Amino acid sequence: MKVKQHFIRLFLLFIILVVFSFHACKDEEEIVPYVRVNFTVPLNTMTDLTFVNSTEYFPYEGYAGVVVICLSYSSIDPSESIYYAYDAACTVEVSDSCFVEANASGAAACNCCGSEYYLHSAGTPKSGVAVKPLKMYNASVDVNNILHVYN
Repeated sequence: MKVKQHFIRLFLLFIILVVFSFHACKDEEEIVPYVRVNFTVPLNTMTDLTFVNSTEYFPYEGYAGVVVICLSYSSIDPSESIYYAYDAACTVEVSDSCFVEANASGAAACNCCGSEYYLHSAGTPKSGVAVKPLKMYNASVDVNNILHVYN
């Protein structure tokens, strides 16, 4: 009888561990809701994004818009250029009305809570109450000088 009770206790402990580990995995879910992102920007005609440290906001892309920053640009081989793209949704106030705006210092600040994020280093928090980085999208330039932003 004691063996049966021991087995039941072990089984219940196993179930509890599985439930808690499943819950812990849920905490790792994205803060900003998934929105399909797939747009292009012709760099030779429509934008100032060929200047290092320049930023541009695309309001109708992503969840709360998309902020793109140019980290390096090569006019000889545009595919060697480096861009970062982030969803403009603040990770504290996740709302399409609370969004970050880029400033001249290479950071972006939330218009609701005031948290700032570094745009040069994967959108990590700089100041304020934010602890999670901005949601990042893929950004690449092809040989035809077209910037592609996508997830």
